[in-house]
Amino acid sequence: MKKREFSALCIKHDKKTVLDREITYKLFLVRKSGDLYYTIRVSDGDECEKSGFGSVRSRAVDIYQKIVRNEVTPCTLRDIAEDFAKER
Repeated sequence: MKKREFSALCIKHDKKTVLDREITYKLFLVRKSGDLYYTIRVSDGDECEKSGFGSVRSRAVDIYQKIVRNEVTPCTLRDIAEDFAKER
């Protein structure tokens, strides 16, 4: 059985206080079985959500910056990811 290759490198990391909670934002470059793609993780200590945002770095960074600027919480990241998937 062939071992699946997986690695994730955090390329951006930010923290903000939103509604009296410290929110952590991270953008990862992920390699899985030779494929490269970007994921964004948003966590507040109690809740954590992550979603994939494609393989184009400039697009993933742009989405990440908008997420941080607009103080997205873990529960709203799901909605944003669904909207992104519909746009593609």
